[in-house]
Amino acid sequence: MNKVYGVGINDCSCKTVRYERENGVWKRTGYYKAYSTWVKILRRCYIDNEFHNDVAVSEDWKKFSNFENWYIKNYEEGYEVDKDILGCSIYSSTTCLMIPKWLNNKLRKVRHTETGVWYDKTRHNYQAYCTNFNGVRVSLGRFNSFDDAKLEWAKAKADFIDAVIENNNFKSPVVDGLLKLKNDLLNLNNLNRGSK
Repeated sequence: MNKVYGVGINDCSCKTVRYERENGVWKRTGYYKAYSTWVKILRRCYIDNEFHNDVAVSEDWKKFSNFENWYIKNYEEGYEVDKDILGCSIYSSTTCLMIPKWLNNKLRKVRHTETGVWYDKTRHNYQAYCTNFNGVRVSLGRFNSFDDAKLEWAKAKADFIDAVIENNNFKSPVVDGLLKLKNDLLNLNNLNRGSK
């Protein structure tokens, strides 16, 4: 049996590829959603891992049927598989949640702590900014030190997380993950500190 990206085993008897008839000819039109999600996770971990070399898939999820069972049980339209909200580097049934795609996209910006601070060579100080809940980039001010700018950025991102929780009706594990992310942001020991 051929393995998907050298690690995944497709043990499902279901059709993983979708075909539709167009002008009397059968054409491949896509993949079964659970299968395509599983393949993308495997690719991210084992092929496109130049920037994600610390991520992996649990042994259990290397078998498609196990992933598929979890996916079907947890699937919601417009949601994506996410491991980061729980602070994990392994894709598994105990480390992943389904979260809205829009939230996953916004959290990518929150997780990358270097995004919101830059050094202004002309003014010899640090500028902090962030994107608010409505997607508008907001200046947080200018600071004499990188750490002061980073702290202001972290506070603004924590406020963003509060707004996300307040304006949505998420299930408990998602709220718990967001609160953990907020606490990590506010804990300067977890931020990439240092002068730039």
